[in-house]
Amino acid sequence: TTLLETNSHMIYSCCEMDDGSLSFLSPGGYYRDTVFYFSLISQLVTSVLAVFISSLLMISILISPEIRSESYNIYIVFLATPDWFRNIYFIISNSMVLHDYNLTDSDQLVNPFIIVVTGLVCTAVNTFINSFTAHKLLKLVLNSNKRMKIRPPTKKQVSLECFGVYLVTIALGAIFYYAVLNGITQGTLNIETFV
Repeated sequence: TTLLETNSHMIYSCCEMDDGSLSFLSPGGYYRDTVFYFSLISQLVTSVLAVFISSLLMISILISPEIRSESYNIYIVFLATPDWFRNIYFIISNSMVLHDYNLTDSDQLVNPFIIVVTGLVCTAVNTFINSFTAHKLLKLVLNSNKRMKIRPPTKKQVSLECFGVYLVTIALGAIFYYAVLNGITQGTLNIETFV
């Protein structure tokens, strides 16, 4: 691990070994100082708050028949779900790093490449579902401007759209993961590209 000092600031490098290779969890892989613990604990606190707020939002929509009957509210539940899973993942993986569970670079839960792929999948899900929601709201606003009544999408239609988005983005994430993993094992790609 290297820590370089310049005249005005310090450059923090968490994962570079003495031989120049990257190691994320092996002894010496993390420079465990105040900055490391502050960043890890702040991410844990943020993730715990995000899980709490997402859970509260989803539960409040799902337990109220009146709120649940509005199909636009179902989009909110589908938007909050990948954030909830992503933050649960961060809580587990960061807790493992914080408590030194004899982790190695091959542990998939804390592998930086897995973190990148899950981030891409969650971002894609939110982007596509936001696009569907924005399109429906645009139609609603344009038609209400013309004083036309428009039916909101049915809960079945919302569910099918959102599950379709989940399936497509998870499939694309899996294809990306295995294509890159295959390139890394064949030596045509380097993991350092993604970190």
